[in-house]
Amino acid sequence: MKSFLGLSGNTSRFLSLSWRRHILPVGVRVATVGLVWYLAGCTTSLTIQSIYAQQPNLTVRGSTKITISASSLPGQTIHYYVTAQRGRIFQDTSTDNTVIYYAPFTSRAPDSTGNMTSGDTLTIRVSDDTGTRYATQTLNLTGDTVVFQEASANCSNDSSVDCNGTLYAGTVDSYGSSVSDLHPLGDSTGTALQGAQPTISPDGRRIAYVYYAGNGTSAIYTVDSAGQTVNLTGSNPSDGFNIDPTWAPFGDQVAFASDRANPGVFDIYRTPSDEQDGSPTRVTTNSQISVRYPDWNPTGAGSNLMAVSAQAVLGPQGNLVQSQDWNVFLLDLNTGQFRQQLSNLSDSGTTGPDFALEPRWDPTGQMIAYTQRGPAPGQASAANAARFQRVIVQCANSSPGSGVLLNPTEQSGTSLAESNPMWDPENGTQIAYLRYQVDQQGNPETTSFYVGTPPEACGNSQSGVTGQGPRQWGYLSEAVDALHMLSTSRMPVGGTEVDWR
Repeated sequence: MKSFLGLSGNTSRFLSLSWRRHILPVGVRVATVGLVWYLAGCTTSLTIQSIYAQQPNLTVRGSTKITISASSLPGQTIHYYVTAQRGRIFQDTSTDNTVIYYAPFTSRAPDSTGNMTSGDTLTIRVSDDTGTRYATQTLNLTGDTVVFQEASANCSNDSSVDCNGTLYAGTVDSYGSSVSDLHPLGDSTGTALQGAQPTISPDGRRIAYVYYAGNGTSAIYTVDSAGQTVNLTGSNPSDGFNIDPTWAPFGDQVAFASDRANPGVFDIYRTPSDEQDGSPTRVTTNSQISVRYPDWNPTGAGSNLMAVSAQAVLGPQGNLVQSQDWNVFLLDLNTGQFRQQLSNLSDSGTTGPDFALEPRWDPTGQMIAYTQRGPAPGQASAANAARFQRVIVQCANSSPGSGVLLNPTEQSGTSLAESNPMWDPENGTQIAYLRYQVDQQGNPETTSFYVGTPPEACGNSQSGVTGQGPRQWGYLSEAVDALHMLSTSRMPVGGTEVDWR
């Protein structure tokens, strides 16, 4: 299908979306110099005659040509300037008044209140020596995007180039049951990107990911749908390891974990999402306690809150007390203080560390899903007891340890494990996650991509709430490397290797 939008005279027929929050666009200016054709005997002022979108209905990450036709008085120089609210615009080298539009990674984006709005809008400005005309053109976008890291078999300590894998992106149906158009993410030259922990911005304009430089550092990069990359954190040895990126609700900032201030001990930092080799701001200051896996609350009202994992428990004064075990906490970004502890893992009675990590907020900012390796919910830690690795769902305002299993009737043994929870980006009615077989030492052997149904609502008590049976996604079976805990390791390996928006 081809779309043709005609405009003439001083009256323009606009097709546009209403966006309550303007995102600074990226545009390109093209010009035609010389005599512009006009009807004999008629004097015409500057007029936008047509806007032609070769592919007006695009799936996410698609592209199309946009051609603008305009006329003016003889001898006038006509200039064209096209911007997109979310996609990228580049000049088509074959013609002066044609541009190439690259769709973002999502079909929806949040407005100023956090509500999701579909599609994208182009703004066309045409000018000559006597005046300027404006028009808008709507492009319809469909589909969600899933991004993931190809398996990195030799990555064992998050410290070398072996932890980089090819980054893939695919278009996903809204039910999370099938993936199409799967291909490697590329830079502006078409070279496949290598990295880890990819995550898509809420507005779909960019993907943040980790790149291990091989010199004892890792950096946070972003890439847009046209392959333009930005290094947010620098790659000098003093910059340390920078991992676990997460986006602010409107995509203007990225938070991450870094050990740049104290090698081997991670704190949370934040930085503008478009600043090359930026100067990140430190949020937490824990001299001996690592804090990792941040996830920004997606709602405007709760945007100062972040869910994080720390190798600690919460002390009586709201301070962190070092522990063997990792627990999930709520962190106030404005103060750097920890408000609340959600998981309830304890060193008491155990022979090794347990883990609660990879917290992810649901789209409403009310529930959190996370991965827990340890005793089943409701069971106390005990030496030599079976350790389960499952996705837990918990209300953000509930007491420590009150979360429930995503799949309470499934995978009751220790030979199957879950990790990397991701909420349905549209309404939070589903959670996608990695599910894999493990060997007798607890290490993953095969990985699959599944979707389950979380509890329907947050009440004062979650007892008795059950999810529906999980189902497997097509196309991504055994395609990604799961987060896993080596039986002899005190630190988790991998983490948040898949994102779905």
